[in-house]
This record gives sequence, structure tokens and C-alpha cells, in this order.
Amino acid sequence: MKAITTKPLSSNAKGITAAETKISSATNGVKKQAKSIKLEIDSDLNIIKITYEIHYFDNKGNPLNITPKKETEIIRDFPETGEVEIGEDGLEVEGSYKKLTDENLSITNWNAQLGPIVIGSAIAHVEKIENIK
Repeated sequence: MKAITTKPLSSNAKGITAAETKISSATNGVKKQAKSIKLEIDSDLNIIKITYEIHYFDNKGNPLNITPKKETEIIRDFPETGEVEIGEDGLEVEGSYKKLTDENLSITNWNAQLGPIVIGSAIAHVEKIENIK
């Protein structure tokens, strides 16, 4: 009789680097650190969602008995915004536009730097496991 077995992973197996920040400087005697950082890339919505937990420590770096706070940050592109005058007819008065904020291309810039590596690797992996040629 034969059986399939597995060996322990070798020392070459490093996994994913710990997704956590350094511990902050104290504010009002409390330090904090973001842990369990997760990325969710949604190419349909054109966003990246980052979720994480904030853990709290005393001045000596000892964990405080405070429930970690869960946070979510959405990275996306934002268009330029401005203010216009509206005429009595309910339409925008031509030439009245005044810019309030610049365009912010956060997701476009992220994708230009890391998209081909992160998303490209994910696509290649799915093509391999699904035998898509």
C-alpha cells in the first residue's frame, strides 16, 4: 500500500512579509500600530480598499487592553472640483468656473508603479491554475 504525505516547508519558505507598521510615538501616553493590513483590488470599481486594525500600547510598548479598531481606506482617482454660478435659467453661467481642488490620480499613479507587478502576477497565476492559454 502507498500513501501520499507532505514534508515540512523548507527554510526557503518565507511567506508574506508581516503587514504592520512601526509603533508610533506616544500621544497622551498611548502608542499605536496598524496590523493585519489587507489589500483588495477591485478593477471593476477602479479602487483599492485597504483594511487594517489599530492596536494600542503604553509608553513602554506593552499592549493596552483596548479592542483593536478596524479601519478602511479607499484609494481611487478624484476629479478636479470647482464652483460655478447658476443663472436664473438654472444653467451654468459660462466662464464662471473657479477651481477648488486639483485632480487627484491616486489609483492611476498606484497602478502605474505597482499594477503590472501585482495585477500581472495575479493574472498569470489564474491563467496557470485555470489552464487559460
